[in-house]
Amino acid sequence: MKTSLQKLCLGDSSFHCKCLKLQQVADSHIGNWLASAGLRCCVSASMPAVFGCEHTLRMLEFPPSRGGVGSMRAFVFRAIGMLVIACSLVAALSCARDQQLVSIQIQPTTETFGDSSTPVSANKGSNVQLRALGTYIHPPVTKDITDQVVWTSNDQEMVTVDATGLITATGNACGGTLISATVQTNHSAGNRSSSGAIITSTMQANVVCFSSSGGSGGSSFLLTVNFAPGTGSGTINSTPAGLGCATACSGTFSAGSAISLTAAPNSGSTFGSWVGCDTVSGPTCNLVLNSNRVVTVTFN
Repeated sequence: MKTSLQKLCLGDSSFHCKCLKLQQVADSHIGNWLASAGLRCCVSASMPAVFGCEHTLRMLEFPPSRGGVGSMRAFVFRAIGMLVIACSLVAALSCARDQQLVSIQIQPTTETFGDSSTPVSANKGSNVQLRALGTYIHPPVTKDITDQVVWTSNDQEMVTVDATGLITATGNACGGTLISATVQTNHSAGNRSSSGAIITSTMQANVVCFSSSGGSGGSSFLLTVNFAPGTGSGTINSTPAGLGCATACSGTFSAGSAISLTAAPNSGSTFGSWVGCDTVSGPTCNLVLNSNRVVTVTFN
């Protein structure tokens, strides 16, 4: 028996398998009858059609009965039954997939409020609307999920974020902070377990520190954190609060402040080193700010 099957499993918006007609079944009375009857069979993109429909038809490949029309009709119904069962199994095993979220991107990726000639308090109320775009598989698609994520700010004294993704400068502090969008789900769109995946993304929000000369005032100093070019990536956060970033950032602290900067590598990266600190303990940089300082972190 020769068969010619379309071997693609097409997906609708829910990626439910659309069954495809057997386009041509030749050289067999049984095969021609099945095709003319419009029998449908579901085959998978990830499982060749020969495993499903073609294999089933080959199992039926023997000459039609010579016992007359009644025997022929009985054989046809047995063939239909076997084919329907086989195709149902193929559809269940290989076509039934649910749409799943795999990553989030925040737009814009960086936002800066103010400049060095503007007092920090003058930035109070300045705001920008963020968007969260989710990337899905089964099928591949990108959707706006701004209202589905949980928004958080690492430093709410500097920049706040509400449930809609609107970030607002408070006018109380300057420096840099991370804004994150997170989806925590244990199930796919079809309520199937997806191993409790937590998916998150961050963007950088900066508030420029004020200085009429472009530097810092006498009662406070500027601390700048640079990220050395490397093969890895990560974030840093300061204690006391005032710096939190994934790229180069600066913040103003009172003169004489004891500051700790803690580096946290992203997934797939490791902490490398700190340069410019008074002391280093593991991923933490410690220093006392008695002048403008610059430190550098490396991730591998």
